[in-house]
Amino acid sequence: MSNRHKYKYKHLALGGTFDLLHKGHKQFLEFVFSLAGRISIGITSDKMATKSGKIQVQSLVARRKGLLDFLKGRKLKDRAEIVVLDDIFGTTIDDRTIEGLVVTPETLAGGEKINKMLEEMDYKPLQIITCPMVVSDDGHILSSSRIRAGEINREGASYYKFLSSAAKFVLPPDLRAELAKPQGKIVRDLNQLGFKQTDKMLITVGDQITSNFVQKDILPNLSIVDFKINRSEIFTKLTDLGFNSNQKFSSVKNDPGTINKLLSQAVYSFFKKNQRSSVIIVDGEEDLAVLPVVLLAPLDSLVFYGQRNQGLVLVKVTEEKKSEFVKILARFKRMR
Repeated sequence: MSNRHKYKYKHLALGGTFDLLHKGHKQFLEFVFSLAGRISIGITSDKMATKSGKIQVQSLVARRKGLLDFLKGRKLKDRAEIVVLDDIFGTTIDDRTIEGLVVTPETLAGGEKINKMLEEMDYKPLQIITCPMVVSDDGHILSSSRIRAGEINREGASYYKFLSSAAKFVLPPDLRAELAKPQGKIVRDLNQLGFKQTDKMLITVGDQITSNFVQKDILPNLSIVDFKINRSEIFTKLTDLGFNSNQKFSSVKNDPGTINKLLSQAVYSFFKKNQRSSVIIVDGEEDLAVLPVVLLAPLDSLVFYGQRNQGLVLVKVTEEKKSEFVKILARFKRMR
């Protein structure tokens, strides 16, 4: 069967940034390819992506590779033409074979702007076809910005929803030895980090680590402390750690060897409110807090915690590390 009879349209066009190619992008592309035999895919240039306010995006090279890998995997590459966009119009003004534009509710205004330009040039406007946006499992739209903010993965699974699925995660005995190993890079000396302050989200878990940073005038965005070192009560107040007396803080209960919902809620609340600096004081124990912190933190955040007799551990928040920690927490006992 020829493409002319197999598909409703011969040639459709679409455009996007395609940053961190995710489930929503894939379903959008599959929808378009089900409608037409030939597809022009506009992908924003780095300059256009930056100009539109999307400062933190993958490079064009990385985004184009992700798109090509998907098309090859679905055997769609031969039906596609990828066009780099320096503006929203791309080839839609000059290519008279394009019959329609496929948009989402988010990009509908751009499609209407293209049609307005065509009408001003006395050309027939393109048919606008709207594809619904994919929703994550928390009921909100799946987007690259939410992935980058650390809220969801590329399949739309919410980390906070996962953490909220139990009243308490309890560490099983067979995992203790595994979690006692460093979960990131060992840093012997804070001075070797080579910075005074960083533009990345900086999080510390543990009293001594937190105090070390504060004493060097490096104020973490978020610190989690329990006023103990090696389970011995050492401190009684935040000023003992070097904080100012007006330091913003919240308090939660969390039993040793557990991660309860209250702790996860406190961490989640910090990131949602986009606060500049805050401390969570744990009544109980904060040893496992690095797990929910990494799951809920934005990508590229830096999380530090202490490793007994070895020094600091630096965990860089990546999609891979989040996935690893989800698998670890899946092995915990969940208390309803």
